This record gives sequence, C-alpha cells and structure tokens, in this order.
Amino acid sequence: MLIGFSKRFSRKNLYELMEISIGEYCGPKQNIVSIGAGGDVKRILTKHGLTFKEIDVDTARRPDFVCSAEQMDIFENNSVDVFFCMEVLEHVKKPWNAIMEMERVLKPGGIIIGSTPFIFPIHEEPFDFYRYTKYGLLNLFENFEKIKLVERNSYLESVYVVLLRTLNIGSRKQRFVGALLFPIFLLILPFLFVLVPFVTNKQSTTGYFFIFKKSAK
Repeated sequence: MLIGFSKRFSRKNLYELMEISIGEYCGPKQNIVSIGAGGDVKRILTKHGLTFKEIDVDTARRPDFVCSAEQMDIFENNSVDVFFCMEVLEHVKKPWNAIMEMERVLKPGGIIIGSTPFIFPIHEEPFDFYRYTKYGLLNLFENFEKIKLVERNSYLESVYVVLLRTLNIGSRKQRFVGALLFPIFLLILPFLFVLVPFVTNKQSTTGYFFIFKKSAK
C-alpha cells in the first residue's frame, strides 16, 4: 500500500497525459508498438480497445517479440504508425540507437509517445543508465518535430517523491525505516498542496512526458 502511494506521486499526471494522447493520435486501424511489455501501459492501451504489439528484452514479461529497442529488425522500414516508449529510455544502453531505429521503422508523420524520469532514484538496477533533462530529450529527438514536452509534476512534488522512495529502496531494514517515517511524510502533505501553486519554476520534476513526430517527407 505504501509503495503504491509512492508510485502514484512519482507518476502523477503521466497516465492521464498518455490517455489524452491516445485519444488524439491512436486509432483502431493503426500499427501500434509498445516498447516495454506489460504493466500499466498495457492495461491502458487494452482499455482503449487498441490492437498493439509489445517488444521487450525480458522474456518473463511475455512480449510479442523479444528484442531490444536498439535493434528492431522484426519491423520493416516505414511500417509503424505509433510507438509508445513509456519509462524505457533510461534503461537503454545506447538510446541514440533506439531513436534511430524508431525513426527508421516509423511511417512518415508517425508519432512517438513516451516518458522518462528525471529526479528519481536508481531503480531496476543495474539496468538504470540515464536521466534526461528536457534539453537532453530535444537533443536525442533532434530529427523529429516536437509536439509536446512537459514536466509531469512540480518542483516540490519531485522532492517529496525522493522522500517517499525510502519506502521501497535499499535493504529490508532501510525500507522499514522508511515505513516508520511515513507518518511524517503524511504530515508534510497538506503543506505541499498549499505551497505547490506558489513554487512554479520548472527546474525540477520527477520526469517528462513527450510526443515527437517523424517528418512527413
């Protein structure tokens, strides 16, 4: 329950933004690929009645295709309408190769809908390689048209999430200490809600949501 509370804060607005984008860019006859199998992304795509394929390097996640985003030879050039790449790029060793592969596979005018963490502890180690600023994402997707690139929560909320993550990182003993501190985190919460509207700078966030479009030429 406590870990779920932490996750709701760290991914605040993420899935809402994803659902809005599905309504704007996805249709029943499109060829849709999700990089990374299972979890909330699969649940949301299925809820919207979309037909899609999943790829993943982890066979335990039971993807449709076992492969890396860096090498998607299973897909032909200009064959996919929409890629979903949610909370994946930080786990890719050579993300620039993954971007080039998506560019190759996407149809002209095709869309990438995705997200990456920014202020967020190491997770799924040792396969956690990068944190991206919004400028880093613009650099990665420099050959694409930016449709949307937004912070998914605020400066103070990102600080709060780092505190909450003590509930599910480190040893069992460390997580127990985090659980003991949880009542204090709850006491902080009302002050957070009051202060967030007044601390509006965008220098920190738990992550970014983005939509990039391949050139139609």
